[in-house]
Amino acid sequence: MRYLAIFSLTIVVFLTSCSTSKRQYLNNYEELMDEVAQNHQSFDHDEWNNANEEFKILVEEYYPEYEEEMTDEEKVRFWTQAFTFQVLQHKERVFEEFEENEEVYVQLMEENARFIDEISDQVIEDVLPELERVLPELNEIGKEFVQRLEEKGTLDKMKRSLEDFGERMEEISKQLEEDSSEKRTSREY
Repeated sequence: MRYLAIFSLTIVVFLTSCSTSKRQYLNNYEELMDEVAQNHQSFDHDEWNNANEEFKILVEEYYPEYEEEMTDEEKVRFWTQAFTFQVLQHKERVFEEFEENEEVYVQLMEENARFIDEISDQVIEDVLPELERVLPELNEIGKEFVQRLEEKGTLDKMKRSLEDFGERMEEISKQLEEDSSEKRTSREY
């Protein structure tokens, strides 16, 4: 709580100063993100409220002011950190939601598997460095998530669904190849 109070004071000073630079703004934003990443597990309700207030001010009030000055890389880092902030804050609710609606999420995973193939090289190039930076925290969340899925037996259901999806994709691929081959054969005559 002490750290967040000190950081809150820093944000107040930042917000009341008349002339701030993009660099000062991004430094304050990153300090909040670092504070949350390092101490989120010990945050109580009031600390999350303070962090949310600061986050809201930094994103809604000040981001538009500096957005045009920011590079694409800075924007990617900014929004990746914003996503991480939300994940850290809401991970328990996410776990509960998934457990309550696992069938829906398994179906969504199956239906959207192709999205991975559609990600462009440029997006990967822009996002990858920032993901590598936040990967340790996301990895811990992922491990906890997998452990919960294993405890409920959901992980096995998901694996079976993905295997079934893979088999269906292979069948479709073979059918397309056969159809294509038949069309070529019929054109040759």
